[in-house]
Amino acid sequence: MATFPFYTLNYIDGGTTYSTFLTGIRGDNLVGNYINDAGDQQGLLYNLTLGSWTNIDFPTASDTTPYGLSFGTYETGMDIVGSYKLPDQSTDNGFLLDTSAPLGSQWITLDYPDATNTIPHSTFNGLVVGNWDVLATANPDYASYPLAGNAFIYDIDAQTFTTNNAPNALSTTAYGIYDTLIAGGYADGPVVNGIQPEHGYIYDMADQTWRSYDHPGAIITHFDGITGGSTPGAYTLIGDWIGASDPAGSPAHAFILHVEDFIPIAWTDFAITGSNTTSGNSVYGDTAIGVYTTDPSTGINGYVATIPCFAAGTRIATTDGLIAVERLREGQHVVTASGPTVSITWIGHRLVDCHRHPDPRTVWPVRVRAGAFDDRVPAHDLWLSPDHAIHADGVLIPVKHLINGTSIEQVPRDTVTYWHVELPRHDILLAEALAVESFLDTGTRAAFANGGTVIALFPDFAARTREAEACAPLVVTGPILAALKDLLTARALALKPGRAPDETETADGAP
Repeated sequence: MATFPFYTLNYIDGGTTYSTFLTGIRGDNLVGNYINDAGDQQGLLYNLTLGSWTNIDFPTASDTTPYGLSFGTYETGMDIVGSYKLPDQSTDNGFLLDTSAPLGSQWITLDYPDATNTIPHSTFNGLVVGNWDVLATANPDYASYPLAGNAFIYDIDAQTFTTNNAPNALSTTAYGIYDTLIAGGYADGPVVNGIQPEHGYIYDMADQTWRSYDHPGAIITHFDGITGGSTPGAYTLIGDWIGASDPAGSPAHAFILHVEDFIPIAWTDFAITGSNTTSGNSVYGDTAIGVYTTDPSTGINGYVATIPCFAAGTRIATTDGLIAVERLREGQHVVTASGPTVSITWIGHRLVDCHRHPDPRTVWPVRVRAGAFDDRVPAHDLWLSPDHAIHADGVLIPVKHLINGTSIEQVPRDTVTYWHVELPRHDILLAEALAVESFLDTGTRAAFANGGTVIALFPDFAARTREAEACAPLVVTGPILAALKDLLTARALALKPGRAPDETETADGAP
């Protein structure tokens, strides 16, 4: 089970923190809702760059739940879709909010003809996808399984609905749309032990092809969002699954799936550190959002998470010598900083199109020059994602907080390939002889002296800090960080200024 760097994002008003659901993300904006003092759902838009909330509520509605949004800004124009209920209403109406339209005509009801419930979930390039039902009450959505429903595609300009159910499906849900692809889940079999088996799917509107996916060991797999990669056919999906052996009533497990040419590259299960339950609701670029709960309960908490990793070409210490991360294989043994060798359980990779990213600085690789920390540490120029933490002086420090412009610098790139290495438990690897953290499995297949769970990171490290519970404390400010930066600056003076990187040391190629 992986734990990603994250921060909690809850709506706060008048000193009160409200239960908050984060449901959709595009670029720097995300949508969701909070539960007010009366128990009603109130819509929200949040800008990650500005750190500001905007309340968005359908006129006269008692409940408003935004699910998805387009690119753009609220001020210059964007589309937001979701559902609403009027007072004393038990069913859902769909809505489209077009902020570029004149005041008084921005809110549009989107109800599928003859349906009792309509729930738009996502929008992209003039299309909206979601679900319609004929039910006496509102669609339970995440609350229970099986999920009744018919998937639809709505053309905003033509103002037309089209039902889009998977072939031979008993029910179909449509939760995400990106490029020509729609993602969701469908059920095609009877209920087993109170659970209706469900498959995740990707539907390609270009050639009208359906492809189904089942998380290993799952009886239910559901995609909740999809985002594009840097090359045609590369996509990242987020969702939830329930295992065939999970007891009845068990909560779903969150996952990330990377596919290339529709072939799964890696399934990554993840959970928010310290959570009782975690859901994966939406993803854009390297950012995942959703909700989590704790025990004892602190209500529903929204989270924003990132997925740090190695750049291709990074050489990892193994029992077979130094091997580029992209050439590692499952079952190979890596050398940990604490001494033991550990078998790799999974290798995954993802290609990031920095040029298309809304904030390229958050994904540009960071180069740590050879000798930046000590003689031949690292042994060669080392490339890491900005949030990847190095291990020094007994603490973990995200490498982006050590950038000094000389020995450690961020380098603009149009594309970069990042890789993930899973071990049986979180530990410290040796990458080009520099101690860096691994991020993935925190299971019980092996025990390490410095093992434990990955800490919860905040993106605004200057304002917020948190330490790891076991592996090592996180340091993003204070005397330890200041002392290390001074040491690195002093060592940087000994490095030759202006040295151009070797062509074999690029972030997206093996040395």
